[in-house]
Amino acid sequence: MNKKIKIRLTNHQCDLLLKYGYPFEEMEEQLVVDNGKRDKFISDDPYWWEQVQGNLSSSARKKNLSSDLIDELDELLTLIDFAMN
Repeated sequence: MNKKIKIRLTNHQCDLLLKYGYPFEEMEEQLVVDNGKRDKFISDDPYWWEQVQGNLSSSARKKNLSSDLIDELDELLTLIDFAMN
C-alpha cells in the first residue's frame, strides 16, 4: 500500500489543477472544497499525483496557452515533483 502524498496548494493552484490536471474523483473532491483559507492540503496516492502530472504536462504543451499560464503550470509540476521525491 502506497503512502499518500500531501501537498499544500493555493486556491489558484487548485483551480489550475481542476482545469488542466484533470484530477480523479478523490482529489477533485478535495480541490473544490472551499475552506475559507488561502491554502489547502491535498492528499492522494502517488499513482494519482503521477496521472495529474502527466495531464498537466500535456496541457502545458498546448499551443493556445499564454506563456504566463505555461509558467504557472510548470511551477505546479515542479511543486508536485518535489513533494513526490
